[in-house]
Amino acid sequence: MPIIKISNVLVHGINLHGHKTKGVENEKAAKLSGVNTNRVLFGAYLNMGFLASVATLVVCARLNSASPSAGTNYEMDAIASCYIGGASAYGETGTVSGAVIGAIFMSVLNNGMSILGIDANWQRAVKGCVLLAAVIFDIVSKNRKSRNRKGSK
Repeated sequence: MPIIKISNVLVHGINLHGHKTKGVENEKAAKLSGVNTNRVLFGAYLNMGFLASVATLVVCARLNSASPSAGTNYEMDAIASCYIGGASAYGETGTVSGAVIGAIFMSVLNNGMSILGIDANWQRAVKGCVLLAAVIFDIVSKNRKSRNRKGSK
């Protein structure tokens, strides 16, 4: 896992491919700059597919089975991990390191509530409140930044 993390940081953080991937957020501008956006997007989707397959293998190894319902109800944890890690609903921000930190936070939250013996329904409610708080924080901070930019001009 650390090898995958390091390779992703090297490819997307330092390499020219990472800058092109960030540039594709504005596809029209990237095309005008000479970036082959179809190729960059294909590479990004290929990378995400690879990471999803690695995550699937980890989950199968952890559960000692490959049942069709093995990843059920992990969606909210994944989305919350990204938001807690700094990804924005508006795009432009977010790192792999931030998502990993968010995932660690969600894991600690899940394990702590399980150890305390909190009911599964209440656990989902707490995770939903954490996700809601992260989204509200993201929206409020984005609005403050836009107001500060308008005020300084």
